[in-house]
Amino acid sequence: MKNLRTVVMDEMGRIILPHEVRNILDVKAGDTLEVTPSQDTISVTLQRDASPGSVQLTLEQLHRLTFSKELRAKLGWTNVDCKDTISVSVNRWNRTLTLRLYEKYERKCDFCDKPEAIQKINRFGLCRDCAESINLEFKNRQGS
Repeated sequence: MKNLRTVVMDEMGRIILPHEVRNILDVKAGDTLEVTPSQDTISVTLQRDASPGSVQLTLEQLHRLTFSKELRAKLGWTNVDCKDTISVSVNRWNRTLTLRLYEKYERKCDFCDKPEAIQKINRFGLCRDCAESINLEFKNRQGS
């Protein structure tokens, strides 16, 4: 799966499919897309024959997909709001688009998980408390 980019959902719940994605999926304005939710993602596939009971969207003229608040609730995507950044990736093999809420990587201490200022020591990221504690332990061991 290739992670192509991130897009921002606008205030009307719309995302614009990037040109690379439209080329890989071979979709154009007016095509019907089937939307399948999973735990924290939404899969979108071109649907030549509509499955009964499936959630479908039509690719708009300006290459947009609109996820209304009601549709996001129906899909279980209630944690996604307008102005959120969405990660867009495409599986070239089965031509499926995957949308996932993009969460910035939050640095945490490797030992206590505190999300504080992190110092890099060797290959570990440590908060100030853990760094001081390890330094004190190191000094005590050298002194004995």
